[in-house]
Amino acid sequence: DIAEDVDDGIKVYHVSRLEALEQLSEEYVSKVLDRLSDADEGEEATLFSMEEQDIGARLLKAKASPDEIKKINHAISKLEKVTCRSQPIHGDFMVGNMMQHNGNIVLIDLDRFNKKGLPDIDKIHFYIEKIARGRKINFYQTLLSDGKAIKESLGVASESIMAYIFYRVGAEYRLGYTLPKSYYSNIIMDILKM
Repeated sequence: DIAEDVDDGIKVYHVSRLEALEQLSEEYVSKVLDRLSDADEGEEATLFSMEEQDIGARLLKAKASPDEIKKINHAISKLEKVTCRSQPIHGDFMVGNMMQHNGNIVLIDLDRFNKKGLPDIDKIHFYIEKIARGRKINFYQTLLSDGKAIKESLGVASESIMAYIFYRVGAEYRLGYTLPKSYYSNIIMDILKM
């Protein structure tokens, strides 16, 4: 069954051996997030320490006015002052990227996996994607319309949402996704509200 057994207890399965999840409960989601967030071996980091965040910041600044650039730099400065421990992240954690094998949850689509990710990235991503797919709107529209409610229901700080925004913009760009300029303007305005 196992195609490859890699370090840290991670097993790689051939996709033909996987089955769709019949039901996905909050308990399953919590178990996976808990497993990913086991940061005992994580390194000290700041909320602005991932390469994708730097890419996202540069991309947003390229679309911003001089006044917005100053505000983006201020937001980055705030994030660089918040310390945390790095942890593994899936990077695209959502229902469609979870399957099962012999009753165990298996994550697929690991092109954004990062052993040195930041806390709350997967948690925020999961709930934003869940809302977006349910309403058939995109991530950016979801964040703009429900960002405050998401922050409050997940119990995460504004800085975590801000860190996620920079990460998401950079991760999308890195994978070759191009977005209309209006999205960047909306994202910039959302960051400035934090």
